[in-house]
Amino acid sequence: MNEQSPVAYNALIDAFQQARVLVLGDIMLDRYIWGDVTRISPEAPVPVVAKVKETRAAGGAANVALNVVSLGGQAELIGVLGGDASGAELREILQQSGLSTDGLVCEAGRRSTVKTRIIAHSQHLVRLDEESTGNTLPETESALLERVGARLPHCDVVVLSDYAKGVLTNTLVQAVIQLSRAASKPVVVDPKGVHYDRYAGANVVTPNRSEAAKALGLDGPGSNSTSSLGVRLLAALPVEALLITEGEAGMTLFERDNEPVHVSSIARHVYDVSGAGDTVIAAMSLTLSVGGDLLTAATLGNTAAGVGVEQMGTTAVTSAMLRDALAKRAAALGPDGIPQ
Repeated sequence: MNEQSPVAYNALIDAFQQARVLVLGDIMLDRYIWGDVTRISPEAPVPVVAKVKETRAAGGAANVALNVVSLGGQAELIGVLGGDASGAELREILQQSGLSTDGLVCEAGRRSTVKTRIIAHSQHLVRLDEESTGNTLPETESALLERVGARLPHCDVVVLSDYAKGVLTNTLVQAVIQLSRAASKPVVVDPKGVHYDRYAGANVVTPNRSEAAKALGLDGPGSNSTSSLGVRLLAALPVEALLITEGEAGMTLFERDNEPVHVSSIARHVYDVSGAGDTVIAAMSLTLSVGGDLLTAATLGNTAAGVGVEQMGTTAVTSAMLRDALAKRAAALGPDGIPQ
């Protein structure tokens, strides 16, 4: 793979200011309880965490939208909140972050998704989930589609951020993809589950290696190479391209009628991978919005995610952070994209 120069990448980042991304998907509240561990509980062989502080952030599709904004673009966020205190808290966080909440639908009786993580000494000890995972009500689905239809003409690309919490139903996904294709808007999908045929018509789907294997009916990657998984999955899916993320190993892009292309990562200190996929999707969608090709979008997404995993907690990556990481990438990789 031939790498572009930092100057070329920076020109695309400059253009992010003109990009508008529509993000539809599962919105969640990420709570973090930070503390210290000095002893083991006498009640059970578990650490006792002395709470120091608590922070909160918007996660899932909301984190995608926040990354779009922090990278310099504009985001239209569409999703569902429960009619509970956590939903009100999420709405407040988004408003404080400068994101419009007009695209959010409140479904009474539904529980907002909350992930509470307990962290001590930079170690993630446990996570507690509160959520509803059943499909949204038909009237909620109709309200979401109405919001997509109203905002689609003003956006350049559509992101489906699927965390399998019941917002992206099969019918809604297909309706949005059909609307987007009719309007010539690219669709980028961060998938979940094993039935990827529901994403038929999308431009690019971005599973990790394990997700790609499960979508093929395998228990896990096993001895299957990323290349083998990607070729088989792309052949089975009616989508234009597939990007398989591989953590610290980078990611591989599969496009029809082209050979797979691997995008290398540079060595980083990984502290927290939560939200890394959101960062990948945000940077990719912005790049596609301003005319970049899929390989360039994958490179910027890979680089942005590398910045995100160096932070503890859900973190929005800024354009300045991305520019700095691209300069370091150029120094660490040769012109062919291979680590020196």
